[in-house]
Amino acid sequence: MRLWVLSVALGLVGCASGPATLPSNLSTPVAECRWEQQLPGANANRRAVTALEAQGFTIRDTNSELGLVSAERIRQVPGYYGRYYDPWPFGWYGGYGLGFGRHRGSGVAIGYHHRLGGGYAQRQERVSVVADGEWVRVSQDVRVVDIDGVVREGRNASSAEFCRELRAAMETPGEEEM
Repeated sequence: MRLWVLSVALGLVGCASGPATLPSNLSTPVAECRWEQQLPGANANRRAVTALEAQGFTIRDTNSELGLVSAERIRQVPGYYGRYYDPWPFGWYGGYGLGFGRHRGSGVAIGYHHRLGGGYAQRQERVSVVADGEWVRVSQDVRVVDIDGVVREGRNASSAEFCRELRAAMETPGEEEM
């Protein structure tokens, strides 16, 4: 009896202990996503807004005191659905069953299902640009949210190519500045 209690207690203690190390951010910032600021803060923010809107982003928040511009772009991802989702939004189902035991019986079930709204997963890209007067820093993350609201993927997506394109667009003078 004591051996059984001891083994259960040790098993529960093992379940309650945490990991030896905490997870760390494995992706390091890309060097192209940080550069020296060439323009005054207000101009850098205006150019960041213009450049992000030109790439299809919707501006979510700006703060001129902090030099922050936050933007988001959402796209539908057809064909990306959970394992248990039927790709067809409607259909027939049915079955036949026999029951044995104390009472014998049989039955037939026929039905029709329809998923209103259908829906696809969404790929959400979020970008933050901070122009603090000395440096411009860009961060981008991407996540895929399934139709049931569960985040299926999430990652840091700050790429050198994206940051180079954004920097070139921000350093090109706009029509209103010429």
